[in-house]
Amino acid sequence: DIGLLLDLRRSAELTAEGGILATKGDLNGTPCAQLRLSVSGGRDETALGYDLAVALSIREGLWATEPTLSRPVGVKSGGGIAGDVADLRILTLEMGSAGNTYAEARATVDPLARAISAVIQKYS
Repeated sequence: DIGLLLDLRRSAELTAEGGILATKGDLNGTPCAQLRLSVSGGRDETALGYDLAVALSIREGLWATEPTLSRPVGVKSGGGIAGDVADLRILTLEMGSAGNTYAEARATVDPLARAISAVIQKYS
């Protein structure tokens, strides 16, 4: 009965100068890594639409806590982890970038958990 699959990772982006990117947010004065949700553009149109709705709802929950916690939702090319499993929501979740510290990534976990929980309740 799995309904949501999160592919959790950190991005490995570089800055324009070639340094390692660290995406920064702020949660009540605590520095944190920004989250980015992505969906697979290779899924069928219906599955992609549902995935996108879930990703945007999670981002909305993060924004309600603090707008700096989340980067824009992305649509990636390709079939993703599970191909076209229409009844499974599949999201890639980047917990900051390679330049962020563990403490910065950890600071986003609780607001993320609350946002995901609210979305699961909404779509269940």
